[in-house]
Amino acid sequence: MGSQNNDTISTILQHFCVAEKRYDIETINNGYINDTYMVLKEEQPIYILQRINHHVFSDINGIMANINSALIKLDDAHYRKIELIKTTDGLTYYENEKGYWRLMSYIDNTTTHNTTKDVNIAFEAGRIIGKFHQLMEGVHQGDFVDTIPNFHNLELREKQFRLAKANADITHLEVASEALLFAEKILAELK
Repeated sequence: MGSQNNDTISTILQHFCVAEKRYDIETINNGYINDTYMVLKEEQPIYILQRINHHVFSDINGIMANINSALIKLDDAHYRKIELIKTTDGLTYYENEKGYWRLMSYIDNTTTHNTTKDVNIAFEAGRIIGKFHQLMEGVHQGDFVDTIPNFHNLELREKQFRLAKANADITHLEVASEALLFAEKILAELK
C-alpha cells in the first residue's frame, strides 16, 4: 500500500460530504492491512480515512455492506460506534486510481492498543468486545458477505500450515520452532 501526501488526501476528501475541504493529515502507522490517516481540523482529530487494501479485501461492496449491517446492530447508548461518511455520490466509499477509500467519524478520547500488559486495558478490551458480541447477538452469518473465502476454515488452515512446514527449509524451521510448537499445541487442543 504506502503513504500519501496531504494534497492527495485533500483531493480525496473533496469526494466526501465533509464541511471543510482542507484538513491536516497524520499517517497512522500501527495497522498492517489498510493505509490509515487521521484527519485533523485545528489540531483536533475529526475523521479517520482509510485506503482499503483491495488485495486482501477484493469485494469492496461486500465489506462495506458488512460494516453497514454491523453498524445498524451496534446502535446502543453504551457503545460508541463509528459513522461512515458518505461520498458526494451517496456511497460509503470512494474509488480513484489509487484505490478504494472510506471515511469514518473519529471517536473522541479513544486509543488503540495492539498489545498490553496492563490489566486495566485488558479488562476494558474484554468489556468492549463483550458488549460488541451482546449487540451482535441474533445476527445470522448469512446476513453477511464472506469477503475472504475460507478465512475461518480451520481444516484448510491446518493443511496450509502442514504444507508450509513440510516445504520450509531447516533454518526457517529452527527460527520458528517455538511458534511451531505453540501452533501444534493449539491444533491438538482444537481437535
